[in-house]
Amino acid sequence: WVFLEDEWFGGALGSTLWTLIVSGTLLHLTAIPLAFFIQTRLLRYRTALLTVFFLPYLVSTLILQFFFFNFFSNHPDAPVNALLVAIGNFQIFDVKLFSIFFPTKPIEWLGFHGNSPFPNPWLNVLLIWWHYIGWNVLLYDAALQSYPKDQSEAAHMDGANAFQELVHITVPHLRPMIFFATTLTVVTAIAESGDVSNYMYYLAFSSTGDFGAACVMGVVLLILTQAMVWGIWYFICQAPSLSLEKDEQTR
Repeated sequence: WVFLEDEWFGGALGSTLWTLIVSGTLLHLTAIPLAFFIQTRLLRYRTALLTVFFLPYLVSTLILQFFFFNFFSNHPDAPVNALLVAIGNFQIFDVKLFSIFFPTKPIEWLGFHGNSPFPNPWLNVLLIWWHYIGWNVLLYDAALQSYPKDQSEAAHMDGANAFQELVHITVPHLRPMIFFATTLTVVTAIAESGDVSNYMYYLAFSSTGDFGAACVMGVVLLILTQAMVWGIWYFICQAPSLSLEKDEQTR
């Protein structure tokens, strides 16, 4: 019934999965290098930098949405539109030099479902990234406290650069934390930040009060979440139980 008759559930689920994949990938691909750079190059300023990165996570989601909806409003006088349009329309000898790279008309950052605004998908990705980047940097920084310095020194002696050290030493060391952090990202995106959760709330507590449909969608999301977490575990942790069985067989 959910997939065949409800035309909104498929769209909401697709939007949630797209936002999860794009924002989650961007989030962890930036959080790991930032934590590594802070731990290895900016250790003196570690406390201050972690505090600055973590501050957006302490702000309520409603306040963040209010800030973003006003900052990225469709109105020409909104801060982002006003700045971009001013640069795009800047003229020298009646030639708009920057019109190739900047818009000359206001960008519609927000869409509307009735009277309720909702962000552009890429704007939503930016909002999620800015809100959760500090939390993930803090997680990876905590995992790097047990960073193998002897391996790092050996890599430097062999002529490895910072990128090679990050890929071949740091990332394998962070596998347990990567699994934990990405699992939290999946659960949070599906349960709290996605369009599916908003649609389930609408079905259950609107005038129709269709709790049955909302419960069915919850079961579908539970199965989907379990499958995604298992896939993350299998890919990142490389199926440790299977590897142990292989080791026992070789012995």
